[in-house]
Amino acid sequence: MLLLAQIALTATISKSGVGPVKFGMTPAQAAAAGVALTPAGNSGACYVVHPASPQGVSFVVSAGKIVRADIVKPAKLKTVDGFTFGDVEGNVAGFYAATPGGVTDEPLGDTDITVLASPEFSAGASIPRLVYELHDQGGVLAIHAGYVPRGFNPHGCQ
Repeated sequence: MLLLAQIALTATISKSGVGPVKFGMTPAQAAAAGVALTPAGNSGACYVVHPASPQGVSFVVSAGKIVRADIVKPAKLKTVDGFTFGDVEGNVAGFYAATPGGVTDEPLGDTDITVLASPEFSAGASIPRLVYELHDQGGVLAIHAGYVPRGFNPHGCQ
């Protein structure tokens, strides 16, 4: 089998994965699905891996399983709900407020960035969700998917 080692530019981000990479897979299973992942440093109990492309996509591996995806620019992927970089907070929040899982809207630490999560963080950490980092002037800055807990580290493990 020829390993593509990349995620198609038409792949979507969902609560279950990004393109052929699904949460709960091992990196070896992702490679068997056509996306080889390269560790970005230490490969201890929790570490980050990247596909060859698109740039800006990474996955968090915890206890040997892929648990979260982090998507930043220059990646141009969209969520299954059609949101991508630059989309405004009101549109994203309004969409998810009308869904059964609801939406959490809270600041990211001491920054001027807002985090929107659906389903809501109050539903617990063991539920996969879509999480958006937004700024008033720039709209969506980053998208996280999978098992994203309240108070997550947007730049690595947890």
